[in-house]
Amino acid sequence: MDYFSPLWQALPWSPWIPFTADKHEFRDIPREPGLYRIRPVGKNFLMYIGETRRTVHERLNELRLTLNRSELMPWNDPHTAAPSLWAWKDAEGFEYECSGAPLDADINGRRGMECFLLYRYRQERGESTLCNFGRFHPRYRKSTNRKEKLRGGKLEADQKDNPAGGTSYPPLHPAGKPGDPDWMGLSWSTGKNPYCSYRPGPVCPDRYWLTGDHLHRPVRELCKPVARPQQEIMGREGTGIFFSQRGENDPPAPT
Repeated sequence: MDYFSPLWQALPWSPWIPFTADKHEFRDIPREPGLYRIRPVGKNFLMYIGETRRTVHERLNELRLTLNRSELMPWNDPHTAAPSLWAWKDAEGFEYECSGAPLDADINGRRGMECFLLYRYRQERGESTLCNFGRFHPRYRKSTNRKEKLRGGKLEADQKDNPAGGTSYPPLHPAGKPGDPDWMGLSWSTGKNPYCSYRPGPVCPDRYWLTGDHLHRPVRELCKPVARPQQEIMGREGTGIFFSQRGENDPPAPT
């Protein structure tokens, strides 16, 4: 399993450190901005892959303290993965360990690498991590942000499963290159200039990509539902920006 390797994707990953480690052992987590990965102890899959502009040590230390001391599901902020990690721990008895890697890059570089790691994990494992992309335990509802004060928890027996707990769609196989009409084996529409007249199609959980001479947009932000792509990118600096939407008959967007 390459995604457990200390050299995964040529990054200098730290050793795997348990969330229950004392502060001296936890010093092995990098004290620079970068990336991190979380897995359940004794399992062969990852729960979460993330990036942070703070130090990786600070981010992970805050997360582990939140999970270790919380009898109730944590809020969705400041760490959006905390409720999902808590739900899986509560349901399955998972204990977690983590590994971090420093990355000297700006926010776009870190997010780009985060997306690349998620992509590589999907290719290697055949599914997404359990806590990225809004995924959640099927028998739990998620806490809101602290300001909204709606605490999540386990669903009652007569309540329907949380749809965010569905099966991960298999990864797409590499094919073509960005801009091709059949990139990744999907049927893409012809590129449209959003500064011209555009009649949006039905709102659907699909994907779109953007191209342009002056476009500096993180990969993560390209993976959004195609509700109103024109509104999403109107007003950006520069010209020559185009977007393209997946075909309605293509497979569902991966989660």
